[in-house]
This record gives sequence, C-alpha cells and structure tokens, in this order.
Amino acid sequence: MSRLIVLTVAYNAGKTLRRAIDSIINQTYHDWIYYVIDNGSADNTREIITEYAQQDKRILQRNYDENDLYRIFDFIQEIVQVGEGDFLVILDSDDEYKLNFFSDMLQFVQEHDLDFATTGNEFISAKDGRFLGNRAFNNNALCIGETFSHIETYYGLIRPVWAKFFSINLLKKIKFDYLYDIRYGADTALCLDVLKNCEKFGILAGTYYKYYVNPKSDSYSYSPQRVQADQIIFDLASQFLVAKCGHVSRRNVDFLLAVYMNALKDTLQILLNTQISVSEKLSNLINVFSDDYTKILISREDFGVELGQALEMQRQRKELFATVANWLLTLQEVPDELVEGYCDTGELLCAAVENGDGWLCFKKLRVRFLIEQNHKDEAKDKLVELIELIPNDPEVIAFQQSL
Repeated sequence: MSRLIVLTVAYNAGKTLRRAIDSIINQTYHDWIYYVIDNGSADNTREIITEYAQQDKRILQRNYDENDLYRIFDFIQEIVQVGEGDFLVILDSDDEYKLNFFSDMLQFVQEHDLDFATTGNEFISAKDGRFLGNRAFNNNALCIGETFSHIETYYGLIRPVWAKFFSINLLKKIKFDYLYDIRYGADTALCLDVLKNCEKFGILAGTYYKYYVNPKSDSYSYSPQRVQADQIIFDLASQFLVAKCGHVSRRNVDFLLAVYMNALKDTLQILLNTQISVSEKLSNLINVFSDDYTKILISREDFGVELGQALEMQRQRKELFATVANWLLTLQEVPDELVEGYCDTGELLCAAVENGDGWLCFKKLRVRFLIEQNHKDEAKDKLVELIELIPNDPEVIAFQQSL
C-alpha cells in the first residue's frame, strides 16, 4: 500500500479547521500521516489541533508562535527529506476534501504510473455556503510529451497546491530556495516547477476539493509584489513549455498574455480600491505600466486571434486600460516626482484605447509641468508635436507665448 503524507498549515483557522481535519480522518483510504501546523495563531487553532492529535495518532502537531508565510515550503522540504511516504497531499485549513478523494486519486495514479496528478474543485461561498461553480474535467486526461503544450486546457487546475498528489520522489528534484522570494503565487510557481520535472501528468475527472471563497483572504489584499509575481509566473510557464515542447507557440503566448491580463485586472482592481494614499496608488500604477510584459500586452495587435477570441479579449483589454486611464484623468494633484511617470502612463493608456482627447490632455500636462519647472528646452521639444496637431488650441498658443 502507498502511504500518503498530508499537510495543513493553519493560521487563525478556529472557525474552519474542524471541517478540514474531519475531511481527512473520514477518508475511505486510511494509510496516511497528517501534519497539522499551527502557524502562530492567536485564536483556538492550537487547541483544536491538540484535541485531534490526542484522538488519532496519525495526526502530528507542530506549533509555532509566529506566523510565517513560507512555513509550508519548510515543511514540504522536511517531508521530502524524511521520505516516509509516497505522495504528498496539501489541504488549506478552511477547505475540505470529499471523502473518497484519497482512494480514487490513488487508484488513478497507480493505474497510469503518475508522479503528479490533480483533480477538479468546487467553489463555495465562505459566507453562506452557496455553490458558486466548479472547475473540472468530465473525463480523465493524461499529459505526456507534446500534449503538455495544451496548457490552456489544464492551467486553471495547476495553479493551487491543493487537490493534488505530489510524488515524494518527484519533489526531491525541486529547488525550493527561489520560492521564498515570491510573495504571491509561490504555490503556482511550485506546481509549474513540478510539472516541468514530471514525466507524466494526470487529471482525475470530477470534483474532489471544496474551496471556500473568502474575499477577506490574503489573495484579495494589495502588495507591490503582486505584479512581480504575475511576471514570475509568466516566465515560469514559458520555461515549462520550452522544457516540455521545445518552444512557446503563438497560441500559448496568447494564452499566457490572457492569464497575465486577468491577473493584472485583479491586481489593479484591488490597488484602486485599497486604503492607501493616491500618491502610493499612482506610484504603483506607474510601475505596473512600465513593465515589459504589460507593454507587450498593450502592443500585441493580434491579441486573442490564436485562441479564436480576438474580439472578446481585445474588448476586455481596452476596458481595463480605459478604466485606469479615466482614473488617472480624474486626479486633481500629482506630486512633482511622479508627474513624468504619470504622463507617460496616461499617454500610453490613452493611445492604447484610442482616447485622443485624453492623450492630448497628458501631453499638455507634461508641457505645463516642464514650463513650471523652468525646463524650457525640454518643454519646447515636447510642444513641437502639439503645435503640429492642434496649432490653434488656446493652451498650445499660451505655451508658445510663455516660452
């Protein structure tokens, strides 16, 4: 029989942890060891773990007084080094597995000799328990060789570490050091690395994981590292495709840009609604739109064509950029040190969404700022284009007179 090593890292999970643990101890397959980690909780998480550990010797408790975002990677490495099991299974402290997950997934991986496998999940409202939808395959699927290139079909199931069987032997090939530098998306980075190193990957049909959606989770908070994480994931996905298929096809570039756009959409929505100063929001926006990947997304004229979704994907892109451009245009004051970046970003976005009036507005703002800063030579250079385009505009005439 194969022994499973299960891992849950819990932080202030007193309201949900029993549900998670119960979904493990009531599995129809019984040969497992379950590490449940109190990651510096301030509620009754530790007491709950202790209670279960005293009742079931397969549950092993570890306690820490301080919360550490990367604790999970410490323990995965420890589990790999000890090497006491065959597969690693991870469960978030606020989610649960269906009770036949272990038995069905184990049968699947053994039948097809897999060292990495995943399955579908259900999305449930953490607030009221409503079923929100699912993500799953209707039929079992295997990825071997060139079939790894069909990343658009399975990427959504790859991203989280839960709902998976990781071969312990496969995890021995993974270098974990770089994961500690990724604030968001480190779980996706790990899964892409595992996928790159596996020989055969499988997807078990159906849904076996219940994911409880909570808007207050860390995934819905802003940090400048969110954008960096989006870029890292793009790179890792590209490296995976090159390793498995020898290249990144135009179709997959389209797909990865779509993934990046959706991540950017989430990041920008959170940024614009977060409780920080306007200056801080603006500084972060400038950084986002100075990034090479964002510029590639903006400039790709045939975006979505390879996926057969050009109209819809380009509509979403235009809508996203128009939202940000309009926000920029509403600002009444911009710190001097941010004006250049503000105008660069505004011009870029207005050009991308064909907002001519907005584009001219940012052009004028830049010239006005340069004049105010007594950078007259630079102001004259920037004014040339405006004179050619709108020579009779009152503001342009006023700029000429002041210079």
